[in-house]
Amino acid sequence: MIPKKVFKLYACCIPVKGHRRAVIVDSQRNDLFYIPLGMYDLLENHTHKTKEEIIVEFGHHKDIIEEYFEFLEKNELGFWTDQPEKFPKIEMQWDYPAQITNAIIDVDSNSSYDFDKAITQLDALGCGDILIRHYSPITLDDLIERFKIFEGTRIECIDLMIPNINLDIEAACLFAKKNIRIRSLMLTSSDKDKHLQRTRDDMGNVYLTKNIVDNAVYKDTTKITPDSFVFNVKMISESMHHNNYLNRKVTIDKDGFIKNTPSFKNHFGNINDIDLNSVINNPKFQKYWSVTKDQVEVCKDCEFRYNCLSYVENESEIYSAPKRCNYNPYESQWKSKPETLIANN
Repeated sequence: MIPKKVFKLYACCIPVKGHRRAVIVDSQRNDLFYIPLGMYDLLENHTHKTKEEIIVEFGHHKDIIEEYFEFLEKNELGFWTDQPEKFPKIEMQWDYPAQITNAIIDVDSNSSYDFDKAITQLDALGCGDILIRHYSPITLDDLIERFKIFEGTRIECIDLMIPNINLDIEAACLFAKKNIRIRSLMLTSSDKDKHLQRTRDDMGNVYLTKNIVDNAVYKDTTKITPDSFVFNVKMISESMHHNNYLNRKVTIDKDGFIKNTPSFKNHFGNINDIDLNSVINNPKFQKYWSVTKDQVEVCKDCEFRYNCLSYVENESEIYSAPKRCNYNPYESQWKSKPETLIANN
């Protein structure tokens, strides 16, 4: 008896259904493939059938079915097997061995909170990623002194923003290159936008930006575009179970108040008076951690919902699509054409 072969997507290829079309996210090759909803249905609901059985069931669409499998084979998205049970899907559960994964720390010339205490507590919570935003000018000597607190910590990546005022640019680039924890140094209030220093390992990057950060009033205007999508399993699995922007994030504003994110008005006390550990274990602080894109209007119908960051401007918009997103999943169109498209078909 000839073995019965069925088509099996590679475990790293994850289909996601949108309103008008679907995508297959290749988390291994960091790629994205657009597919029609008919192909999504075939891949999700007819996995136990051979091509011949599918053609018999949908005989009037024989040519389309042949095209589907030709597309899947050509793009190396799966394979034929008579033992599909030996190739299970990836378990899309998410967890991380840290109570906090990322943090934002704001500082200006009037900040009086204990910066070193904040870093020490973040390190104790296992935080590995920190964005530090300086709203007032700071000398490189003072910056070097401030960064001594990071020595011996488990903090791996630091993104740093400082005003480009009376700065020695060459010395700033050297500082970013020599400090193994700095992933990026953004010099705000510059006269142009430019990527000054690139590195092979994506650490020690230096950017000039015309964005002006004044009096601790800074609005993150990052747009959601295909270039900003992330395709790895960590991002996809976290997005399926959590809000990938707010989950395990903590912010300390310029006055030392502890928040979920800088734009939120509500705070949970001051770092000078309360430990971060007690704040982040407060159920009210974790309230939005589990709000996924599948619960957010418009986003729940988007084929990219597990690949883009869930920017949240304020508490009242937690269940609304981010205003900075200009993609319409009901028309499969970007309202303004992105500069670069990452999909290859």
